[in-house]
Amino acid sequence: MKTAGIWMALGLMLGVAAAQAAPKAALFVQNRAGAPLEAQLDAFNDLLSTRLTAAGFEVIRAQDVLARFAESRSAEENQALRQAVEALQTVKAEGTVDGPSQEAAALRTAQLMGADYLVFAALVSLGENKMNIQAYGLTQQQTVTTLRLALRVLEGARGAQIYGDTVAVNEKIAQNSNLQVEAGDLVNTLLDRGAGELASRVQGSRAKIEAAKPAEVALASVTVKTTAEGAAVEVDGVVIGTAPGVFQVRPGAHEV
Repeated sequence: MKTAGIWMALGLMLGVAAAQAAPKAALFVQNRAGAPLEAQLDAFNDLLSTRLTAAGFEVIRAQDVLARFAESRSAEENQALRQAVEALQTVKAEGTVDGPSQEAAALRTAQLMGADYLVFAALVSLGENKMNIQAYGLTQQQTVTTLRLALRVLEGARGAQIYGDTVAVNEKIAQNSNLQVEAGDLVNTLLDRGAGELASRVQGSRAKIEAAKPAEVALASVTVKTTAEGAAVEVDGVVIGTAPGVFQVRPGAHEV
């Protein structure tokens, strides 16, 4: 009886764990701050991905989903890979879902990546403010470097934005004739701090984010017939099969 009780308790625990599976978030990062931060984009991607995972999300990155297609060998799967790359790059570059075409691309990307949410994070700006301070007969120069970041969370069913936030992190360095400081790792420090702050805010708003996610919608069946048998069928720029055939798509605006 004790053994049966243990197994029953274990089964209940596993059931609870399955019910509380981590939500899947497709992460895209972009650089709006120009050349000074272009080389740090991948590092920011890694930092934010790690922090969001620690905050309770299963993060899916574009590189990860493309790796799933890497071993494809059939012509149709290779075509799907090419279209997937284009769709993912478009969403990453645009970083927006304004307008029907962008919305369709974002929704198709969420479907392609099996994501519950789309997370767009941006490096907004990097700037310095310098001040000269006279005190006790010494001239001290203070440099305050500020990094600004933005993050938006869209639900994966319809592409509606359900959360947004901005973060500004800064570092102050003081120097004088007796003290000189080399800020060689300053940008990486700010990126790490900013990624942590963004993830912390998302974690604190997780209940609100999950509450805003709409119920699953029933897929619509679309029948496609063509005069040329075997023609590739694209929905929102991604090959989903060949005609003739019946395809399942989410309700809403699509480009076929």
